[in-house]
Amino acid sequence: MLKNIDALDRGFQVTAEKTRKECSDELKELQRFIVGMGIFAREVLNDFFNEKLIQRRKWGNSLLTWCFLESWRSCGHLLFLSYNGLYRSVFYNIRHLLESAVQALYLDSRLREMENISFLEPDKHIDNIFVKLAILREVEDKREYHTLRLIDELQIPYQIPYRKQLTKTYKGISQAIHPTHKQIESTMRDLTSHDKLAATVDCKEIERITTHLRDVYDIFIFLYITYFSEVKDSLKKNSKFVDYVKTYKLYLTSKMLGIKLGKRES
Repeated sequence: MLKNIDALDRGFQVTAEKTRKECSDELKELQRFIVGMGIFAREVLNDFFNEKLIQRRKWGNSLLTWCFLESWRSCGHLLFLSYNGLYRSVFYNIRHLLESAVQALYLDSRLREMENISFLEPDKHIDNIFVKLAILREVEDKREYHTLRLIDELQIPYQIPYRKQLTKTYKGISQAIHPTHKQIESTMRDLTSHDKLAATVDCKEIERITTHLRDVYDIFIFLYITYFSEVKDSLKKNSKFVDYVKTYKLYLTSKMLGIKLGKRES
């Protein structure tokens, strides 16, 4: 398979076809969750155009906003990787989303005094968002800016056990990234088979991807609302978004918006 690009391409085509046949339900559920996030994405974009609801300069200068939009664009990559059995890469991407969200809120919160510098009025000052990006470039790999440490330092004025949920989710994704004995056994089976698969096909892994992505976006929405508290009422009044929160049992989001959930299945 590694002899040339054509052989590798054929291997991934075989893997994708096997995934479609054996894991169609799991893939459809992952796709439904991602498509459903469009309800929140449209609210985020509506905020930008609704000057009465939220100031445009705060929106445009928020790292959290841009991290969400970047993550939304990359969701298609997650589906593609899942189709091709590249589960560990998917988990890396999901963990990156969580790390980015925590770092973004941390810097947004620390630099609130810069909100009066407008991203949308570049003639006035150096754009706030570019200052934040410059800081992020310098610190994102430093030990003191590692995710678990930042989670401990977040100051969110709500009586919701968010630190425990964030830490649990981060550690769970990190465990999914590292190979277990089951993954190694699957690789051994694949190498001795004649299917010419480029990667192992495992429907349960796709289920885990949906679960972890759900948990991370629950955290992301929660963090977004803590910074942009102006959007709480509009989200609560959005019946489609409320149904989405109930369907996927987004715990932190439901606590923030006062939405009652049924028993959650992990």
